Amino acid sequence: MFGSNKKDADKIETKKADIVVKKRKGIPTRLKIGCIVSCLFIFVLCILAIIFLWFGGYIKNWTCDAVTEDSSISERLECNKEESVSQEGDGEYKYNVKDGEITISDQETVIVDVVENSSPSVVSIGLKGDQFSEDQIIGSGFIVTENGLIVTNRHVVSEGSEEDYFVIIKDREDPLDVTTIYTDALNDIALVKVESTDLPSLPLGDSSNLTVGQTVIAIGNPLGDLTGTVTSGIISGLNREVEVGANFFNTDVEAFEDVIQTDAAINPGNSGGPLINTNGEVIGVNFATIQGADNLSFAIPIDRVKLRIDELNQFGDFRIPFMGIEYRRRVVFIDDEALIGALVTSVFTSSPADKAGVEIGDVIVQYDDKTLEEESLFSLIQKSEIGEAVKIIVIRDGEQVSLDVVIGQQSKVE
Repeated sequence: MFGSNKKDADKIETKKADIVVKKRKGIPTRLKIGCIVSCLFIFVLCILAIIFLWFGGYIKNWTCDAVTEDSSISERLECNKEESVSQEGDGEYKYNVKDGEITISDQETVIVDVVENSSPSVVSIGLKGDQFSEDQIIGSGFIVTENGLIVTNRHVVSEGSEEDYFVIIKDREDPLDVTTIYTDALNDIALVKVESTDLPSLPLGDSSNLTVGQTVIAIGNPLGDLTGTVTSGIISGLNREVEVGANFFNTDVEAFEDVIQTDAAINPGNSGGPLINTNGEVIGVNFATIQGADNLSFAIPIDRVKLRIDELNQFGDFRIPFMGIEYRRRVVFIDDEALIGALVTSVFTSSPADKAGVEIGDVIVQYDDKTLEEESLFSLIQKSEIGEAVKIIVIRDGEQVSLDVVIGQQSKVE
């Protein structure tokens, strides 16, 4: 009995020991799993917190505050770059304001550079007052030689003699008196001379190679007091013929051929100022705009100015080729072929054309073996040499007539 009970007691103790051992083995496993789960949870929270702080800009701001502005970390994080700012009114409207450096396009950069380099050479032409009036700015001009030769329009300096005008040059305190004026009424060109040296001159371009659509810049003094005004646009047309009213009530009309049309704004006071290409070269002299119309302005091709300067250098004055007719452009038909011609409406007495036998009603269709399709009669005459014998072909009573004209010199008649 006692032996049996003892065995049973031993079995019971053994089972209890096994249970204790099993319990001791199971506790570390659950703790380990719990610890791992807790660590993972904390890690995820940390990652989320870092993401929130980074994308919220807090880490960047803390770092930028801690480092110097010229450090590599500051440069990498773009600490000095301004951010777009959104502003609100009374909760009703929103608008964005972007701070920081203004970006200038390539075209804008070109225009800014041209204006900066050219403006010192653009001058104001003034008319001296008397006891009843004050001095006033009446037009614009631009310096073409360092020793004081200035281009403007003939109509700007047509009201008086040399001593009536003065020139104001940018960054120079005192105005300069005009000493000499050379005028070309046919092209509305004037060259005025002032006594000075080392003046900033503008380079002259080539107006024979212009293209419609080119960017151009006009600088001048619109209305006489808005000095240094800049406008820009494009060449809108070439070889235009325009009629401009002259005198106070526009009672006289002057016609100009082969001029440049531009949509750059030209206003009274801009006359005589330069029309400049993107290379900084003058390609025209602004001289007219159409009243009552928008974006219709005109400039004299600069090649005509270069001819006048060459004549001034060679002869000491202008020598303008002259044929002695007035005409209108017309389309004529010869053997069912349409040709551009010049219908003669007037022949000046004793002029080269009169001496050659040109008659009113003749239609000139050829000049020195050149047709008038691409180049006007006016331009062809301007390129001729004084004293040169030129063959012209006219249509008279349906027949072709060949005439020889000796080109003369335009007399100075204002």
